Amino acid sequence: MYGKLSQARDLCDVVGIWAVDGGGIQLEVAYSFDINPLIEGHFGNGPDRMTASLAKLQELSGKLSQARDLCDVVGIWAFGLWMAEEDQQNQHDFHKYSGQADERAASAEAKLQELSAKHSQADGRAADAEAKLELLQAQMAELQAKLQQGNVPTECSEESVREALAFAAGANCEGKHIDSLIGQLGKHISNLAICSQVCAALENLTFIDVDNQSRIVDLGGIELILKVLETHEDADGALLRPVVDSLWNLTFNVKAVEWARATGGARRVASVLAKNLATPDVLGGVCAVLLNLAVVDENRHQIVQ
Repeated sequence: MYGKLSQARDLCDVVGIWAVDGGGIQLEVAYSFDINPLIEGHFGNGPDRMTASLAKLQELSGKLSQARDLCDVVGIWAFGLWMAEEDQQNQHDFHKYSGQADERAASAEAKLQELSAKHSQADGRAADAEAKLELLQAQMAELQAKLQQGNVPTECSEESVREALAFAAGANCEGKHIDSLIGQLGKHISNLAICSQVCAALENLTFIDVDNQSRIVDLGGIELILKVLETHEDADGALLRPVVDSLWNLTFNVKAVEWARATGGARRVASVLAKNLATPDVLGGVCAVLLNLAVVDENRHQIVQ
């Protein structure tokens, strides 16, 4: 095609030169192309050759137009392919980013559900704390009424009760305070409000600290806790719950399990269970205590009996 275009261009140059010279002037100009086949010395047959050249030029022009149309078609086809590839890539990117957005949305929803669950748990603990506070206030009011009637021992005076509650509720209770806490428990065993607060402090000190657990067992803490449960077996479950939970922590200790085996403690715990079958706050904790004690055969026999 390029060769034909070159021939057409050469032919146009020849025709143009012939037209300028009027067909009667001998050409002596040297061209970079071969015009000998077209010009033989002079343009003897100039008009005929011009007509043939024009026809040839029209033919080449038609082919050139066809070639241009073909180039346009090829260009449009190539552009269409490029657009299709771009569209496919855009779809791939869209699906990719859409999937990432879905993952982030799912993660956000999961975190929201987790926060909602924690919020509900916090509300539950707050409600439980408020209920315990109301019960403690009721216990204090009852105790004050007994003080006015002179029906309370001197060791349970109002000042003594306030001091015990303030100490047990302190945020700075540490292992070094265990002796004092056990002392308060033995001194105020008839006051469930104080016993509940003291046992809550003991529970916090015995979650994972084996030394604190052993110290409480050595000081007779399990015996005192059982006495509290036996003394107040008909009391409100919310006040008994910290007492049971402190006993539960202690029974993870080998010394506590051995103490129960030697003293029949498992039987006493089973008795507490029997008296609190209708008290869900106490029932679960007592069953957990029995489960810990049941690692020893003799304790299992006591529970069964």
